[in-house]
Amino acid sequence: MSWARLPLPPLSPVALIVLELANHENVQLHELREPISSNPALSSEILTIVNFLVCAPRFPLNSILQSIAMMGATDLPALCLMVGQRANG
Repeated sequence: MSWARLPLPPLSPVALIVLELANHENVQLHELREPISSNPALSSEILTIVNFLVCAPRFPLNSILQSIAMMGATDLPALCLMVGQRANG
């Protein structure tokens, strides 16, 4: 089988929504929180990853909104895609 014909899992619908929202220049953090919070598994993974990578021992984050603020609208879509692909794959 050629590497170009390997089937890829579908993109997470929530990740696609986050990508679309993050492309808007004036997106508000709460607008990004809503689709992520609608998926408990995605929310949990994002909170865990951001706590581990960004905050580590300094101070734990307890909400998706805090995680989004810490990651920023620029880096959040990539994280959602990674987590969403892993969940679908």
